[in-house]
Amino acid sequence: MASLKKEYRRRVFGAYVRAGFQPEPTNKEEAARRSVRQFSARILPLLPKDRSARILDLGCGQGRFLRFLLDKGYYNVVGVDVSAEQVKLAHKVADSASVHQGNAFDYLASCEAADAIVALDLIEHFTKEEVLRFLEMVRERCKPGGVLILQTLNAMSPMGQRLRYQDFTHEVSFDPTGLANLLRLTGLEPVAFLECGPIVHGVKSAIRWAAWKLIRSLIMAYMLIETGTAGDKVYTQVMVAVAKKLAVASPQRHGILTR
Repeated sequence: MASLKKEYRRRVFGAYVRAGFQPEPTNKEEAARRSVRQFSARILPLLPKDRSARILDLGCGQGRFLRFLLDKGYYNVVGVDVSAEQVKLAHKVADSASVHQGNAFDYLASCEAADAIVALDLIEHFTKEEVLRFLEMVRERCKPGGVLILQTLNAMSPMGQRLRYQDFTHEVSFDPTGLANLLRLTGLEPVAFLECGPIVHGVKSAIRWAAWKLIRSLIMAYMLIETGTAGDKVYTQVMVAVAKKLAVASPQRHGILTR
């Protein structure tokens, strides 16, 4: 796509690690443990149970999710990332995975169908036109009953715009309702929108979890007072969206699960 050739993208993604947009962690063991906790709590329950399922990790970054999949017994996994620096690191982190350097659009144009397509922290880097085309291509490459798992910025969060402008390559952000409408428009049925709050793994994290529950109740109260509704009830800065492939594209509105 022509817009993928924007000069700023070439410059930023060419130095994505060195410039600090996605630096290599100084404490790799702690980064790995944190990733495992997050993936286990948020993503693993959404994946196919069959360990032979073909899974695409689009925007695979430094390969931590690929490593997680391999460690969980999935072996038919493929990673794609536009940053050559990150792909080099991904080859080290997930050494037995297939990792490709290039943009997701080119890969989706010719790859075989997948049981699950995962895009963690990716679609916020696309323009509006690219988001629609990406979702259309994902639907084309999903097997019947296939699942799309997105992690992206949540504009519903009071602090959501902090992340929107933290990365120079971020183009758009979403709230659950807006993203659900786009998914339906492109032939994908939204199944759930999930919060990415604190994960309890010790005393400190339990305190953070309890504090977040209090803050969350205050945000909900604010929404109810101002608008008379609690909205989509997804208030964390980042959210996970889950969608299934539809037989035909339909803009008809249906209910979705939020948690």
